[in-house]
Amino acid sequence: MAKHDDFIDGELAGILEDGETVLHKAHIIKAPGILMQALLMGPLLSFLMTKAYFAAWTNKRLIIITTKKGFFGPKNLNLGVESIPAGDIQEVKTSGLLNNRSMTFVIDGKKRTWRIAPWYKGVTGQGDFFKQVPALASGKQLNA
Repeated sequence: MAKHDDFIDGELAGILEDGETVLHKAHIIKAPGILMQALLMGPLLSFLMTKAYFAAWTNKRLIIITTKKGFFGPKNLNLGVESIPAGDIQEVKTSGLLNNRSMTFVIDGKKRTWRIAPWYKGVTGQGDFFKQVPALASGKQLNA
């Protein structure tokens, strides 16, 4: 088990519906783009503008758990939960290089982008979330 798996599993246990199963989990962030960080902001300002989340893709929806970012990774803290039905997600696009990737979810025609580090080891299946969620979203392979 990875560092944050027990926390994520515990939080999801209370909100999963009957017959709903978690397929993938990840730690994601909302942060300014790399160019913006490099050109216009210093590390402290970039750190302050970064928001941390845990994400779970189930057979029915995308669940986003808002948390806090610590100096060495996300904290095991639930500051709120957002649930996005998979049917509302039209597309998931990926971009970026190496361990600084992004995932753009097109939800009801609006784009929402989160950054993800596929090599991050704090959540089991982090890389699988990045690789498989776009295909699952486009295929709508759901049980519901």
